[in-house]
Amino acid sequence: MPGPDSYPIKSPSQSHVAGSTLRFHSWVPRRGPSGGRNVIDGFEITIDVADLDVSVAAIEGADLWRFFKRIQIEQAGGQLRWNLRGDESRAACYLLEGPDRVREFADAAIATDAVVKFSVYIPMERRYAVEPRDFSLAAELLSELRIECTDVAEFTGSTVVMTGASYYVTAWCHEEFSVRICPYDVVSAMAFPSTTGLQLPVAGRLHDLLFYARGVAGGASVANFTDTRIDYLIPVALSRLDTLGQYQRDRRNATNLASADGAQVRMDPFINAKAVPVLWCTDRTSVFDGPLLDQAIINVTNSVASLLAINRVVKPRDPQIVAAVMDRHGLKEESFRVKTKGKSKRGREKWSPEQEAFMPLVAPLYR
Repeated sequence: MPGPDSYPIKSPSQSHVAGSTLRFHSWVPRRGPSGGRNVIDGFEITIDVADLDVSVAAIEGADLWRFFKRIQIEQAGGQLRWNLRGDESRAACYLLEGPDRVREFADAAIATDAVVKFSVYIPMERRYAVEPRDFSLAAELLSELRIECTDVAEFTGSTVVMTGASYYVTAWCHEEFSVRICPYDVVSAMAFPSTTGLQLPVAGRLHDLLFYARGVAGGASVANFTDTRIDYLIPVALSRLDTLGQYQRDRRNATNLASADGAQVRMDPFINAKAVPVLWCTDRTSVFDGPLLDQAIINVTNSVASLLAINRVVKPRDPQIVAAVMDRHGLKEESFRVKTKGKSKRGREKWSPEQEAFMPLVAPLYR
């Protein structure tokens, strides 16, 4: 249930039009119920279908994410904080949120005139970070959330007809009583141009990375993926099974179901060989961890076709965002101090330019 530290703000509904893009903006007020800044920790995206006809084959529950063909979250300045297809978002959420926070759904059976309503959650707050809410998005910096409506091509093997479908978005927020400007992250995907590797643009710190190939039932099998090596990050080639055990420990999803030896407790595309965990954060990860890279040179031994590198990159503060926030709140450069984990908020001159660019800035909020 909503509480004093987390509350929902729901958008108006918009109707589904196959192949079109719905734009949600300006529904989250800049100020919260007590006069502080509204800050968004995540978005619950809901589809409500009044009449769903499914024939030929049922839709697997894991594939219901395909009802959202693409999800984009854009912040002020045009930076896409999230830019993934629906099924890619499912795989990313498992890595970023952990399997205990990702909802799965029952299959959509062969039927006519079915009424279907379900939602997916796209996090902005980073559960696995030293300061999770440093990555939450201030409402004043939300440009828009875009949903590309699905079409029949998304459901291979099934024939799907939707009538009377609509979407709405619920922003889950908390309130802050200071002006904070933090480094931000970008979640996106890039296709491998070949089965041997990829040069992935970074321009920041690569904190999370998984490999995924689109397919029915939650993705194509990656059982035949052999290994990967990344300059400066993974110097020795590691296989999927080399990384899977540590991923399971860090995400508390070991295969130890009491009723069946070696079975998994929760659904998980990494355990089910539907995705490869490569890099991931823990609750000890700070914005300073990992080298600053212009690009990541990823080498793979692989026979899986159409592989995608779904990645999360931490970027330094955007000077345009800093200037816009200062102007909106009537603040000056000297108003800000660097927020540290200690008691003090030290002056910015105490830090090197590289360090300072990744530190959250804090200034008073004048109401």
